[in-house]
Amino acid sequence: MTAYISPVPRLQFFGDDNLPLVGGKLYSYKAGPSATPLATYTDYGAGTPNANPTILDARGEASVWLGAGAYYLVLKDSNDVTIWTQDQVNQIDLRLLSRVNVWTSAQRGEVTTLLSSAASIAINLADSNNFEHTLTENTTLAAPSNPVAGQFGVIEFVQHASAAKTLAYNSFWSFPGGVTQSVTTVLSGRDTYFYYVESAIRAAIYKLIIPSSTGGPSLSTNSVANTNQTLLNLLDGANVDITADGAGGVTVAVPDVLHTADIGVTVEAYDADIAKINVVNSWSKAQIGVPVSLTSTGNSIAVDLSLSNNFTHTMTENTTLAAPSNAVAGQSGVIMFTQHASAAKTLAYNAFWKFPSGIVPTMTATVNAVDAFSYYIESASRATCNMLQDVK
Repeated sequence: MTAYISPVPRLQFFGDDNLPLVGGKLYSYKAGPSATPLATYTDYGAGTPNANPTILDARGEASVWLGAGAYYLVLKDSNDVTIWTQDQVNQIDLRLLSRVNVWTSAQRGEVTTLLSSAASIAINLADSNNFEHTLTENTTLAAPSNPVAGQFGVIEFVQHASAAKTLAYNSFWSFPGGVTQSVTTVLSGRDTYFYYVESAIRAAIYKLIIPSSTGGPSLSTNSVANTNQTLLNLLDGANVDITADGAGGVTVAVPDVLHTADIGVTVEAYDADIAKINVVNSWSKAQIGVPVSLTSTGNSIAVDLSLSNNFTHTMTENTTLAAPSNAVAGQSGVIMFTQHASAAKTLAYNAFWKFPSGIVPTMTATVNAVDAFSYYIESASRATCNMLQDVK
């Protein structure tokens, strides 16, 4: 067990005489500074606003919880003499960078390099969401340690530079239709696999395949009309651009992101042990989005993307996956669909959801079948998607 330092549970203020500011007054306004009052609250639930000003007790203390937005605070003594003012005071949601956290909104993870030893690739899902491995031998992707339902990420494999190697998979990894998807045999070629952990013993996984003009899987100049076209902005959630290079391969461009080494150098030192929910964070442990259950009402499935990255739905009627609310470019995740237990239902899609070559997938008609629907939000008006059918 590891213990962590507690934040200040109650605010205490002192006067110029260094004694508790008994009867002192804390005024709260919108930042600017401004004269527009902005409420603070008596507890975490924000159910009861403090008086404004908040009157300090006999120890010069008060329970002050901040709401959304930035504050301008003014501290005065009991005679309304100003002691200090402070603008741009924000609430901070603390999350330790070195811990596994369960989040209800999107987070981004650094890419962890995997190694193969004795023809086996060990993978610890607590290390990150995203991984990479350059093949050095014929090997097997082992069952991971620390799998937790709801984790979603990417594994990128790079083929050996001079002699193609093979990759097998532990039965933990389940492919669409039970058909294993092999890595490319092109020397130094790259394959991107997406995975979603369903339980401690199983994960859905599939390889990104770019359709050629003849309908078969390939990665060539036939795959795109413009060799500068961006094919994917998914890897590690940091707007990595994968573009066709016109020679049968791809170019990967990774922009700068925040790293732990930046803290105290390009980021304020007081952030040494915390992260903020309103900035880009570079995580060294896996971040897990709790799946949210969806319902179908009036033959339509509503999706609020601010609730999670990952969702589940069991079919109850012929229905349509509606355009989501709160769609923000850069979010990605999975919707696990389970077919009706006794009478197969159909699933249609709002035009918001876009598919490879414009071909709309159909749900597996087998009762209780499981289909995995993955998505990446390109903009507020469209998402790139794929359906892994009959995952078993």
